[in-house]
Amino acid sequence: MKKKLLIYILVLIFLFFVGCTNEMEMLEDNSTLKAGNERLFMPDSLRDLIEYDRNSMDQYSIRKLENILELLYTFPETNKMLNSLVKDGLKVKMEITGGSSSLGEAWYDPIYPPKIGFLREDCITMENVLHELLHHYAMYNYVPYRDGVIPACEEYEVRVLTDVIMQKYCANCDFKYQGMSPDEGLFYQPYIDWINNLINTSSFDKFLFGIEFKKYGTFCIRRLVTNDRPISDVLNENDFNYYIPLLLETFLFDFKR
Repeated sequence: MKKKLLIYILVLIFLFFVGCTNEMEMLEDNSTLKAGNERLFMPDSLRDLIEYDRNSMDQYSIRKLENILELLYTFPETNKMLNSLVKDGLKVKMEITGGSSSLGEAWYDPIYPPKIGFLREDCITMENVLHELLHHYAMYNYVPYRDGVIPACEEYEVRVLTDVIMQKYCANCDFKYQGMSPDEGLFYQPYIDWINNLINTSSFDKFLFGIEFKKYGTFCIRRLVTNDRPISDVLNENDFNYYIPLLLETFLFDFKR
């Protein structure tokens, strides 16, 4: 009888310690999960960077935007861009404007206070948000772009960089390349190959990069001007004659160091 009682007590002790071990493992798993989730949330300083037009945006569209910003905050290059905007206090207002689509799905208005507009809620996509935030960053960091002397260069740098970041971190997502249309036929796949080379390169050759940039940029700007007459008053392919890497050098080289 005593022997059975002793065995019973030992079994209880064993089960007690097993239960404690499992509980500790569960706590560790929960802590890890919590820590992982915390990395997906924006700091309050970044939330303060964005002002939402609550007359045009409901809670769903605001949360959709915040989810995109949270994800962008996890990418090293865009993390540095967003932190730079926060540090410099460069706030921007976001709104859904509706109305005419002459400005496209999304646009950036640098006139103070700066605004990023979306045509509709479904136009709030990762690539559109990234594209317009890059315009916002470029406007305050590069004199030629702030002064508007070579707008075609700025527009195409933003398009190429948007494609680089989307391809690097969201290759499995459904997104449209902005720097080259599939309608360009023979130039489309070489452009995508060029984007992948930019992602994988360990050095940045300004001369060779400039040649490719001007080649693909000329086709893109020509198509934009042909399809959208108001843009023809702003963008001119001759701007590429004065192109030097600004935004792209920062993101492809400086932000990697």
